[in-house]
Amino acid sequence: IDAIPNLFAKIPELVDDLALSLYPPLDWNVSKTEAWKLKDRMEEVITQLGEILGPDHKTWLDFMEKAVKHNTATVQGILIQHGMAQLQLGEEKEKGETVKEVEEKGEGATKNGVSS
Repeated sequence: IDAIPNLFAKIPELVDDLALSLYPPLDWNVSKTEAWKLKDRMEEVITQLGEILGPDHKTWLDFMEKAVKHNTATVQGILIQHGMAQLQLGEEKEKGETVKEVEEKGEGATKNGVSS
């Protein structure tokens, strides 16, 4: 349990970096990078909390994981609107793979007529 505060130590800095990237002059590339850093860290924290807290907290951790996925989908939608991302169908992220790695892996490929 003593390790839990350390898991969260970097999150405020990542939130600040994302918030600052959204102020003018807005650079979508920077905002995208900062959003994915925060998402990746949140996923790491949830995974590590699962290991520390055990199965008794699975419902809560599942809720948190769904919240991160929902927020990531919202950010992805905004990035798609601004031409900073493409819709990908039928491809799932492999465990341990970052969103950036998935995007790099999918560059140049086309699935169901949608560029990935």
